[in-house]
Amino acid sequence: MKNLFYLICLILLPFGASSQLFYLESDDTLDFKYYPQRIDEMNRMIKLDSSKLEYYVKRSILYYRLKNYTKSVEDNKRIIKKFGELESAYCNMGLSYCFLKDSANALSAIRKAISLDPKAVNYMNLGFIQLHFDNYANAIPPLKQALVLNDQYAKAYYYLGYAYMKSGNFAEAKTNYIKAAELNVIYPEAIYNLGFIAKTENNYPEAISYFSTLLGYPRIEMIKVQVLEQRGNCYEQLGETAKATADFELASALKRR
Repeated sequence: MKNLFYLICLILLPFGASSQLFYLESDDTLDFKYYPQRIDEMNRMIKLDSSKLEYYVKRSILYYRLKNYTKSVEDNKRIIKKFGELESAYCNMGLSYCFLKDSANALSAIRKAISLDPKAVNYMNLGFIQLHFDNYANAIPPLKQALVLNDQYAKAYYYLGYAYMKSGNFAEAKTNYIKAAELNVIYPEAIYNLGFIAKTENNYPEAISYFSTLLGYPRIEMIKVQVLEQRGNCYEQLGETAKATADFELASALKRR
């Protein structure tokens, strides 16, 4: 369960429509169910005028959001062949390869993006890809570089915290999670992992404080059961049986829904 929730914390980003890590400006307000219709529209537009880069970009993004990563890769390859070596296409292609579980091509594409434009988001995406393939030590340098370039980058602090946590360096993990939470007022992943670290270190009052804060956040239904169970375990360790029972009963009720 611990490893599973780490994965949830890595992938379940708290940014709504902007939860992807890269170039998703197109169609941000479009309802998901209309994506196939929008792809058909882009296909028609490309047939009418194949010289417009934006049509290919929009289509590749829509494919990505539909988790059709193969089609997204194909579109970004078309973009590169037709319009030249665009940094954004390599970046998007790298993340598509990442979710296709193709680490070699994912890393190659994102490193090409960095060579074309060594900006913070590209270094953060390199760190993310390394994390996705459990290369925690290799994730730390690019994430640090992202923060050199942008010291207000909440996502980079979060992922750096995650890399340190998975490497067993809880002190550095906490420092970076706290910074992420300071920069992004509602950052449930960071708060959960701060609670988890405090619990692991047997600092149950601190863990309870973090889990209680998290339960006050909106839109955490997906992880609410785990948070309640974690807080209940902390209350149990402190001998606060009534509070522990209340959390476990509420978690159980939520599971039955």
